[in-house]
Amino acid sequence: MSPLTRRHLLRASALTGTATLALGTAGGAASATTALAINPRPANEAANVKALRDALDAAARGADAGWGTSEGGRILVKAASGPYTLKDTLVIGGNTHLDAGTSRFEAAFPTVAATYVTKSDVYSAADGYPATVAGRAVDKSVTLHATLLCNYVPSDTPGYTAPGNIRVTGGSWDASYTYLHQSGLTDDDIRWAIPAPPMNVFTFEHTANVLVDNVTIWNVKSWHAIELNAVKSATVTGCALQGWIPDLTQGQWHGEAVQLDVASGNTAWGGRADNTPCTDIRILRNECAPSGSRAGWGQLCGSHTTVSGHTHTDVLIEGNKVTDAVYDAIGAFNTQRVVIRANDVQNCVGGILVKASLNDLTTIDVASNVVALTSGSQRHVVGVVAQAAGGDEPAHPISDVHVVDNRGAAGAFRYENAVSFRYGDDHQTGI
Repeated sequence: MSPLTRRHLLRASALTGTATLALGTAGGAASATTALAINPRPANEAANVKALRDALDAAARGADAGWGTSEGGRILVKAASGPYTLKDTLVIGGNTHLDAGTSRFEAAFPTVAATYVTKSDVYSAADGYPATVAGRAVDKSVTLHATLLCNYVPSDTPGYTAPGNIRVTGGSWDASYTYLHQSGLTDDDIRWAIPAPPMNVFTFEHTANVLVDNVTIWNVKSWHAIELNAVKSATVTGCALQGWIPDLTQGQWHGEAVQLDVASGNTAWGGRADNTPCTDIRILRNECAPSGSRAGWGQLCGSHTTVSGHTHTDVLIEGNKVTDAVYDAIGAFNTQRVVIRANDVQNCVGGILVKASLNDLTTIDVASNVVALTSGSQRHVVGVVAQAAGGDEPAHPISDVHVVDNRGAAGAFRYENAVSFRYGDDHQTGI
């Protein structure tokens, strides 16, 4: 995805009247600033959206928004009955709990023309894919970010120091619906989702203590339902992540419903591009599946960014159900001290993949998962792939691997390059 430039971030601050916020500790605490207005104010938004932005701004200043506080000392902000049609990003500050209830949130951001070149070795013309798509992109000259919701990240924020202690609960969130239900669309417009821009739904960066629970996210185009980028201590639980519109410019591995990312020069949305990874992440009891109108995701979770010397750590992926994923159902890329346990993978092209790139990895547990691949799939039930030496890059081994008690339909277990096991040669090689 194309991150915002520093010029654009400064411009957005000027547009929204954002005041400088004194940073707190790594836990995300921050001093209240009376003049703080973290939300943009696009023209012609409905009154209910304006009121919600006002309430989130009040909470970011430490003021009671009218609903008191919730568990964890967060200031509670409740959405009224929807729908909420957002014409720019909804911004949530620290120590805030947004309870979206049963309301529906849709994107109607301004867009500009954009041409997308199809990755033909994945999406071939022989299978009916176009060589190029004359589509749309979010107009970054007049919007804050290409995401429905993000946390407030003051300029030049490092590490995990943006205001944290954030919770988002409930709601039905759809970044493509408005664009694909206009009049006059052709069959190809709908099939390739041409009028809809690539977007995230939730994006959290440079912060700590985030909880996303019981939200429903529909039909994301190209990017991610939830991106955790340089985040410490986050839980995504009880969510329904339904339907993905593939990014035709990338491989299917690009389709992580929950993406862990490093805040690098190419991926930082705000704050410093200081290569901060994610740590202490829990992805628990979510459902990742097709929507009815759109196919399944590439993966429930994973990453596709790697920086030497910076790995995601302490990740638990447990109790999730993944159906009809078009790549590996569960991924752990550039991630160590990871537990992948008791997940239910059904009719997916691949099962579980742990992969090293530019970094050594250690302490990998893959246990008690049920995995059933699509008929005829040549991918693995479980794959652990270390990086072989090549060019100027040395080998990057994966050590302390424990794979045990996984079951389901028959399929391969794949251990490649320098993989070493916790108990010698005692590891699962088949079902």
